[in-house]
Amino acid sequence: MLGASFAMPAQAKVERAERVSYYDVTGARLETVIIALDTKGPPDDSGERFHARTDARIDWNFSVRPVEEGCAIVGVTTRLGVTVIMPRLVSSDPELQQEFEGYAVRLMAHETGHVDNARKTAGEVDAALAGLAPARTCKEMKEKANSVGHRVFESGAKRDVDYDHVTDHGRLQGAHFP
Repeated sequence: MLGASFAMPAQAKVERAERVSYYDVTGARLETVIIALDTKGPPDDSGERFHARTDARIDWNFSVRPVEEGCAIVGVTTRLGVTVIMPRLVSSDPELQQEFEGYAVRLMAHETGHVDNARKTAGEVDAALAGLAPARTCKEMKEKANSVGHRVFESGAKRDVDYDHVTDHGRLQGAHFP
């Protein structure tokens, strides 16, 4: 048995909390429903409103300990919180309701792409932190880990913006009403 303490890869895990919330739109005619969607839809960070939105938050924690090589990460926990905000039509018109339900399915399919991006980014943060080589000191290790976490997070955020650009915010995936 060796007496030296070698850095082993850190154990990592992504904890996920995902939910869908709804806002109500009303209208007896197609035009009034569209106006309600455009005025009640959740705004993005710039204030522009969309019919749906996915909010994702990724946080990470890690533990470090001194090892023969300096200081290493010995445990990582990454937390992903996702909320998809979707419209819900309140209408007594069965044809309008049916048309809206088809739209909501296509809109959710687009938002699921955002959820998948968030899951992928959380997994990438988790793996990147767990795979870091030891640093000279624990202070350096913590700084290095947080820098890597932020860099991977920003890369994932860019991927999400690109997803909206390529899909025209879901329109090219059929997420348009009517």
